[in-house]
Amino acid sequence: MPQLTLIMPAFNAAPFIEEAIGSLLHQTFTDFELWLVDDGSTDATRAKMNLFQDNRIKRFYFNENRGRVVSMNEMVQLVETDYVSITDADDVSHPSRLQKQMTLLNQKPEVAMCGTSYWAMDENGRLIRLVSLSDDYAHIREANLVMPQFHGPTTIFRTRMVRELDEFYRLYFRKNMADTDLAARVIDQFPSVNLKEPLYYYRILRTSVSRREFSFRFAMIDRTIIHLSKQRRTSGLDSLQKSDTTELEKICERVGGCLCG
Repeated sequence: MPQLTLIMPAFNAAPFIEEAIGSLLHQTFTDFELWLVDDGSTDATRAKMNLFQDNRIKRFYFNENRGRVVSMNEMVQLVETDYVSITDADDVSHPSRLQKQMTLLNQKPEVAMCGTSYWAMDENGRLIRLVSLSDDYAHIREANLVMPQFHGPTTIFRTRMVRELDEFYRLYFRKNMADTDLAARVIDQFPSVNLKEPLYYYRILRTSVSRREFSFRFAMIDRTIIHLSKQRRTSGLDSLQKSDTTELEKICERVGGCLCG
């Protein structure tokens, strides 16, 4: 059995999915399975997924779009490898990304999650901005109460540790930032680090609402995730874990609608 399962959910990702898949198949680290999940695409995503012939690939097809959170929660339950990662269908990984992350994780068994710094790029692959992230867990744990310290698609998780969480992605965040909430819960419970070297290229799409930066609504989701983290660190459980969304609903009302679910 391989060490790592990479899961790539895709919905109408035809323009970029070939490059995304290719960047994973050409990694210096090869001991992985790549699960390609077509979440009800209506474009040529499925046809482009099928262009690749590699015995590390497994394909899964959903006839209807169920959304990233629902489909990935189902897929993660099927994982049997020691490590798992959810990667995006329009981004690119540096050839040595997996090798360097897996080396760290194998050397440090106490670490549950390893991410990397990354480059933001435009639709044409032009580099826009370098985002450097900390490699120090003490700093990460403190700073995560101010702003997110991990970029979701760069992260590799130790499977047995994330399964100790109540959920993988939480349905409350099914529209946006489920990976940020997941990272916060991992950080609160387990040592988690980044590689300072940028090993991931994050594509910012003009048509993607989920990638608009600095919006008020997304800032409020960040604040909600931070608030939940503070609750867990203080009392052991947050409002969602206690099935008490009253306080979160008040936040939604102040900004004119539900932020997450």
